[in-house]
Amino acid sequence: MHFLNSRKSIFILSITICMVTPAIVRAQTSDEAYSLNKLVTAAEKYMPSLQQQRALEGEAQANILDTKHMALPFLKFNAQTSLGSSNSVRGSYFPMGVAVSSSGSVTDQQLYQAALGDLATLYSEYDICTFGLNKARNQNAIAGASFSAANYNKSVYQLKIDLAKLYFSILSYTNLRDIDKQNVERYATIDTVIQSLTRSGIKPGSDFDQANAELANAKISLNQTNGSLEQGLQLLSAYTGISLDSLNISNRILNASTLDNKLFEDSAMQSNPFLDYYKSNNDYLQTSVAVIRKSYLPKITLVGSVWGRASSYDADEKFDPLYTGLGFQRFNYAAGVAFIYDFMDGLHKKDKIAESNFELLAGQEAYNQEKLDLASATTQANMQLQVVLDNLKQLSVQKKSALAVFNDKQAQYKAGIVTLIDLTNAGFVLYRSQVDYLNAVDSWYSASLNKAIATGNLDNFIQTIN
Repeated sequence: MHFLNSRKSIFILSITICMVTPAIVRAQTSDEAYSLNKLVTAAEKYMPSLQQQRALEGEAQANILDTKHMALPFLKFNAQTSLGSSNSVRGSYFPMGVAVSSSGSVTDQQLYQAALGDLATLYSEYDICTFGLNKARNQNAIAGASFSAANYNKSVYQLKIDLAKLYFSILSYTNLRDIDKQNVERYATIDTVIQSLTRSGIKPGSDFDQANAELANAKISLNQTNGSLEQGLQLLSAYTGISLDSLNISNRILNASTLDNKLFEDSAMQSNPFLDYYKSNNDYLQTSVAVIRKSYLPKITLVGSVWGRASSYDADEKFDPLYTGLGFQRFNYAAGVAFIYDFMDGLHKKDKIAESNFELLAGQEAYNQEKLDLASATTQANMQLQVVLDNLKQLSVQKKSALAVFNDKQAQYKAGIVTLIDLTNAGFVLYRSQVDYLNAVDSWYSASLNKAIATGNLDNFIQTIN
């Protein structure tokens, strides 16, 4: 599934956006905290790829009207004035390509003298019976517009998923930065204490060197976290168009003592844009098959024409002055009904329908696979949520205990009861317990998000994240 990646993969997969999209623009107050819902709204208005999808959706809607107009009568006017020879001979020919004019008389010699002539025609065709072809085309155009809308909705849904993952990743790095800062402050305090004890001769100089090494390591971890956080904020700016200086996201974190599963209780399956996309595609393919079937049926067409003709070559086979060929000397009209059918259409229809049926079968299987993947993702998310909820309660106890142990070891070290190794080990255990707790919180958000995605409740979930 496209939404089961880790929080860090969103940076790797999407970093190109940062390189090609300007991180611009709208002035915002720097103290405004952006909720996930506000960020999604900003991205929907800003992302050029979504505007492109919206334009394609408008094109599909316009195609509905264009398809309806295909059933209008064909009406064409043609007028011409020509100068040239006018010879004709008896005989028949197949009207392949452009047939030369044969408006002159049949004579026993080749005449090279030119004649001037006028011709104007008004010709119309109207399919009075297409055996359902027009209706099939209209339904196909409507299905195409629905598919285009479903494609847009799927793109919006995917954007919301990417933004939610990025948002939670930024929250995680923000809280990790706070933990790293606390770790640096702890080792800075230890370093200060050891420096004082070393100068007084109570502790050996090696303790001071070791403390400096631990402090440097803590600062390196903080620098790496700050880099990852800045990278996430830069990517968020590229998604939303909000300037980097204006982005302010609160460091929301869960508390195991008050945590339950009420943040996202709605697990009932809703309409899912991923499934809707495949369903709309199949509907479009089905209407396309109907168009193919109707396209190879006969047509009954009403035809009519009115035309006027003039020539400087008269009925007595004399070439009058050229100006006599201007204007119209004779008028004619004709109307009729044409029945049109290609006897090879049956074979062509069979071939085209066979192709379309395989395409439709592939679309149906893609829908079935997506439905299966979403159901599996829901089950996995429920299992992960239960495990995370259980672990968070234990990790909360572990974090409090680790803090108590560190405080005790710090006091014991000052009293000379334990070594610096004991103190740094306690510091590492405290740092690790805080990070483990944060990772569990991150897993809870990830599992809740995956559940919301799979069940189609993503919008409701986003609304709950303030």
